[in-house]
Amino acid sequence: MTLERRVAKIEESLSPTQLVLRWLAEAHAYGDVPDYVTSLLAQEPPVAPLDRLAREAERSARTGMRGKKPELVEAAVRSALRETAFRFELVMRINVTVHDLLEVHRSRQAWRGPEGVRHRNCVVAAKGDGRQQLTRASTDSLVTG
Repeated sequence: MTLERRVAKIEESLSPTQLVLRWLAEAHAYGDVPDYVTSLLAQEPPVAPLDRLAREAERSARTGMRGKKPELVEAAVRSALRETAFRFELVMRINVTVHDLLEVHRSRQAWRGPEGVRHRNCVVAAKGDGRQQLTRASTDSLVTG
């Protein structure tokens, strides 16, 4: 058996977690999201990552259940699809959450200034009688809150 056939045989039996980790490694190889998306769109026909993962999960489940009763095979396929979609969605949500947190951190760093010194900001505060008064207030609570 050649090396290529061995690798193909192993890839046919990957678990949902292994499939998602392999996809994630492939995506990271592009360095950033725009390059990765460009590579996906350049394929003919373009294939969405979740579609590919679902096909691979189904094939893997069917391979692993070869010779079993059809109802057991179908249950394994449904389970593999559910697990794969969950892991894919989890990765996507983690990626979005981390991106959002990094954006907040960057904006806080930019707001603090290059020296890391907290700026003081003039804040307009409403007085009890409806008039507004200009006051100087520390914006530490905006940075940490």
